[in-house]
Amino acid sequence: ERARLPEIEYAFKHALTQEVAYHTLLGPQRRALHHKVGEALELLFRDRLEEFAGLIAYHYFSAESWEKALPHLMHCSNAASQLCLFPEVRGHCRRALECLRHLEETRERREQKVDVIFQMIDASLTSEAPDRNLRILSEAEAAAQSLQDPLRLARVQLLTGRAHYGRGNLREAIDYFQRVLALAPGLGDPGLLATPGCVLGVTFAVQGRFRESLRLLDQTIPLLEAAKDNHETLLAYSYRGCAKTCLGRFAAGLSDMHKALEDA
Repeated sequence: ERARLPEIEYAFKHALTQEVAYHTLLGPQRRALHHKVGEALELLFRDRLEEFAGLIAYHYFSAESWEKALPHLMHCSNAASQLCLFPEVRGHCRRALECLRHLEETRERREQKVDVIFQMIDASLTSEAPDRNLRILSEAEAAAQSLQDPLRLARVQLLTGRAHYGRGNLREAIDYFQRVLALAPGLGDPGLLATPGCVLGVTFAVQGRFRESLRLLDQTIPLLEAAKDNHETLLAYSYRGCAKTCLGRFAAGLSDMHKALEDA
């Protein structure tokens, strides 16, 4: 016995003892016990489920009670994402996808699959291999298309463009960002316009299409500033300054360059 207050707690004195005892149980026994513990935790802490979501998810997942584990895993992933705990996000999302693989496919399940993949890849762009991210995103894109859900499709295509951009596939990235910009008006998500607008604006400036670059960067910079995306904002100011200068608007171009230097 480790504690009596606020609840009685028991703990193994040594982790190896716990491990040996655990593995003496047969698989069906272990799964049944995990399920009972999950149910007990939900009952005991019904007013504090968010606090214990991770523990409850662990027991239901270990019990292979996929439908019971899924909502707790998605809650944990959302909570970790808000705190930028990206390794935890990826772990919760992988387990959530495993749950979904064992559940009957319905529209709701496909929506959940797209949402979980979006959150997992958003937390994986700088830590996982681009080819792996792109393979998983292709599953999400197909699911979003089958749902005929333009908002989910645009969000997945945004990440696909970012994955291609990170891999150096500029042509593919531009193609996906143009698809996002075509879908974004009317979807009510300003974030869909920010990154594509910045990348395309920079690309047009490099290609000498300065007026097109200015049009996009003028729209994009307020969105990037609102999102506090400092890296992309600095890039946008720099290339907008170049575009203005090349069009003969020297004072305005210099002002943007000074702003970029201040932010840097």
